[in-house]
Amino acid sequence: MLAEFVAIEGPTAVGKSTVAGLLAARLTELSARPACVTSDPGPSAGWSGDCGTGWLTGRQLALAQAAQRYVNLDEVIIPCLDAGRHVIADGYLHSALVWHRVDGVEIGEVWRYHTYLLEPVVSFCLRDRPDRLAQRLAGRPVSRLERFASPAWQLSYYQDARRFLRRRGWRHHILDCDRREPAELVELMLAYLTDRRVLP
Repeated sequence: MLAEFVAIEGPTAVGKSTVAGLLAARLTELSARPACVTSDPGPSAGWSGDCGTGWLTGRQLALAQAAQRYVNLDEVIIPCLDAGRHVIADGYLHSALVWHRVDGVEIGEVWRYHTYLLEPVVSFCLRDRPDRLAQRLAGRPVSRLERFASPAWQLSYYQDARRFLRRRGWRHHILDCDRREPAELVELMLAYLTDRRVLP
């Protein structure tokens, strides 16, 4: 299998990081080269970064994190692919469209900041019931933006992001996590990546 760039997308607590780690391990087994997992800045990492003049929000934050994504593309994603290593993004453009929109930036504006990002071969969009997501979130710390976006709201915004990107030719597949273990999700992803099998 040639080195592939894959994104794992979905709302907070849906299991993106777990699935990304398992997929990387399986791809490493199949290719004999270590797969690379890269994380999006997201709502919990860097969304309240101090730039020396105050806390970044809205357009300032969207532009700053777009720059972070381009640095990650140039310094991590492309070099890994050039070395024949699979790359799994734990959150990518779908997540950017969702979380900057929560922060008051229109989806079209966020897209303009990210026009030159490398498109993954596919984005696997994880989805689960809002009540299950809320149960997992109960009692854990949440970021500024997560306080404003309930699981149901996040799911709705991810649906909008998928529609927006589909119109621009981006490929994605939705995987429902209800009654599926992470390992089962990973095997479905591998089935698609190895022979482009249609996913259930």
